[in-house]
Amino acid sequence: MNKYNAEQDIKFIREVLNKTQRDISGIGMIFIWIGIVNLVGEILKNLGYVFMNIQKEISGFQWKMLRSIDSISFIIICAIFVMYFGKLFRDGNDISKSILKIWGVLLIGGRIFTKLFVNLTLTKQTGVTVEFATTLEKAFSFLCVIIALTVLGIMVHDKLICGGALFGIIIYCLLLNFGQAFMIAQIHGNSVNMYSYDIFSIFILSFGMILLGLYTRISGRKKSGNS
Repeated sequence: MNKYNAEQDIKFIREVLNKTQRDISGIGMIFIWIGIVNLVGEILKNLGYVFMNIQKEISGFQWKMLRSIDSISFIIICAIFVMYFGKLFRDGNDISKSILKIWGVLLIGGRIFTKLFVNLTLTKQTGVTVEFATTLEKAFSFLCVIIALTVLGIMVHDKLICGGALFGIIIYCLLLNFGQAFMIAQIHGNSVNMYSYDIFSIFILSFGMILLGLYTRISGRKKSGNS
């Protein structure tokens, strides 16, 4: 009887692990879409700066369109989360749901908090520059991704993901200390600069998310198939 119960427990654990791996493989598509949305948004935004750089006159509508790119990207990411979470809520187990909730809180909740904190607190009360506020937003976004990445690696027992998160922190800190500025455009005498740590943050939030999505999908299928 004890041997039978032990075999049943092992079978149940394997089924849970297989289901979790299949769910995480599906979550990988969320990471891929988030990376694509962030990448397209950054490309459009920088192309907008370059386009304005060669114009003699810039209308208010053009500025509004350029400044709305981040908001549009964020809305699309929220829609992606809602769509996939609804699907996972019906079919997923508690572990995969918890992973997606953590990512949702950090990516969506973290970005909302950062936007409110920077715009309502720092910019108005201390009068920091727009350039510094933008850099701070990207730094917080990067930190949220690193935290979510670390939690994901711990929950699925993946050393590569945990190691990648640690390596990302080290690279970002080094770039913060020795960061180089690059001028993207000069509009009406005002330089639009991007620092090396900003570029690295954009890389993580776009290409990094795409690579994470591909890795989790491939890894999830392999582990599920081997179990």
